[in-house]
Amino acid sequence: MYNYGGGTTVIIAILFLIAIGEVGSYFSRKAII
Repeated sequence: MYNYGGGTTVIIAILFLIAIGEVGSYFSRKAII
């Protein structure tokens, strides 16, 4: 059984990394074009 706080932190961290990747790829495409 995972503790709720730890699980939430991991999920938020994963979503945060995905969001950074999306923004980074967006700006890199915009810079190339």
